Amino acid sequence: MRYFVTLFCYVVANLFVTFVVAQPPKSSVQLAAEKLLREMPVRIYNGKANESDLRECVKFIDIAQNDNARRPFILLAAQYNRITLNKPERALAIVAPYLIGAERAKSWQKSNDDAVKVVNAKWTKEVAAAKREKQDPPKQPPQYQVELPPPREWTIDETTALFAVEAAACFAAFDKTQRAIEIIDIVGKNYKDETRVLAAECGADLFLQTKLYGRAVEFYKFAIDVLGSLKQRVYEPGE
Repeated sequence: MRYFVTLFCYVVANLFVTFVVAQPPKSSVQLAAEKLLREMPVRIYNGKANESDLRECVKFIDIAQNDNARRPFILLAAQYNRITLNKPERALAIVAPYLIGAERAKSWQKSNDDAVKVVNAKWTKEVAAAKREKQDPPKQPPQYQVELPPPREWTIDETTALFAVEAAACFAAFDKTQRAIEIIDIVGKNYKDETRVLAAECGADLFLQTKLYGRAVEFYKFAIDVLGSLKQRVYEPGE
């Protein structure tokens, strides 16, 4: 996993260089932004991220000069919700506007929220009934109830590919493996090495989940091989 955390830091820092790469001397804000982008992914994957990290993300989202500068922090906020808080539905809601457009995302989220209220109300009654009967309570229903439009209707390009990978990870968390693999396939075929590696790592996790161990090994090997080549690359700002 540490290989892919390292890669995530590399990708975010280089895909969105507008905010974190500047002519010297760098301001304290720029240095703090670089530090967060470098360290927060590690804390998320090590289980050590906290609300302070999220507040820092929100701060940089608020002060970013443009949307391109805002995106790496939005991606981190989505990962924090999915991994640290175990709320993949929140993570999907964060990245959805970039994939299906703000209006469609807003409509989908309202429909999902309404559906979740209904199933949660029913679940609450079932929990109360189980308690009266001294039985084990039922599991809380999934908080993802309304399907997002299919990936063929998404906008997936160089600027949104990492959001698509995050969405795939959310679908994996929902046990919607085929949808997740469909997204990974789109990203893996069309985008540059750094993004393809993250897609491959997500895909490998999915194949492990479905016990397709041979495919998982292939995907992990591809990701590690490309990561090795990226370590040899000298980064130039604006590359």
